[in-house]
Amino acid sequence: SHIEHVKRVGEHCTTEETTKQALIFSLLVILVFSPYDPTKVLAEFAADFPGVKATERVDYALYCNGQPVMFIEAKVYTANLTNHAPQLSRYFNSSLGVTIGAITNGQEWRFFTDLINTNVMDEKPFLVIDFTKAKAEDLVQLAEFHHDKFHAEKLRYFAEENQYIQKFKSVINKSINEVDIDFVRYVAQ
Repeated sequence: SHIEHVKRVGEHCTTEETTKQALIFSLLVILVFSPYDPTKVLAEFAADFPGVKATERVDYALYCNGQPVMFIEAKVYTANLTNHAPQLSRYFNSSLGVTIGAITNGQEWRFFTDLINTNVMDEKPFLVIDFTKAKAEDLVQLAEFHHDKFHAEKLRYFAEENQYIQKFKSVINKSINEVDIDFVRYVAQ
């Protein structure tokens, strides 16, 4: 139903605030992170580097057990998320306890962690979900972001595993498209 909702109302989300209210809040509610409960979702979370730059605010910090566990940076529905990833990276890098971040325009969600360097957001997301193109198996992965199941370390393990699977798929695709005789012999054995 959320996929249909995004497809139906997305084009009407012409401002960032409308995108938040119509698309982002609805997914947060599904994941039991009520945007109306400041013990679960805190808007305009201070993500400053002490003494360097003050008044940096990430749109949302998601909380579990009284601790921030994930940042979300929201953009207008039509925004190209690639242009805004450095902004999320600044917030992510300023907060030692948060190891999961997402940037979204309500249609596409990009999830990041810090697999390469601790407390430095990776350049590439470990999970991308586009609700206008999503398949059922893509959405199953969102269950890991449910408030009652949320464990940052488990998500980091999922991110690492996902990274290996993507590399494996890439090698298989390359092997199929550019046949390597040694690989064919190996499979035949």
